[in-house]
Amino acid sequence: HCPWINNCVGFFNHKYFLLFLIYSSISIVYCSVLIVIRLLASRNVPQNALEPWETISLIIILAVLGPIGLMIISLLVWQVQLVSRNTTTIEVTAYYRAKYNPENRNKNSFWPYDLGFWLNIKEVLGYNFWFCLCPIDARVRTAQANDQTTGPL
Repeated sequence: HCPWINNCVGFFNHKYFLLFLIYSSISIVYCSVLIVIRLLASRNVPQNALEPWETISLIIILAVLGPIGLMIISLLVWQVQLVSRNTTTIEVTAYYRAKYNPENRNKNSFWPYDLGFWLNIKEVLGYNFWFCLCPIDARVRTAQANDQTTGPL
């Protein structure tokens, strides 16, 4: 369960959660860069001078964006790592719980849903390149998800 979106993240909404993190990260970096450029421009050019309250408010906004951006970008990196293995956080937790259980020490464990890096990415984002960053369900393949010879329908 993700408290940020108040929903569980699984196979059918993993793409939307990943896109939420990507777009949020881009927006935070973009806003931070614009604020820094504005603050630097106001220092060097007298015509661009800011009022003291404007400077303080921009610095406060930047101070809030910093930690939020670090959290969202860290979560994005974690989710990209999970997508590259075709798994979710709850599945990884269950996997490691079973793997390090003393009763399972001698058993070989593997992840059955890992199709390889690129197929894992396509499995979540969709097989059509033009729709991979659009918030639509572009996963065309259903029953043939493990059949790598047929390609998209």
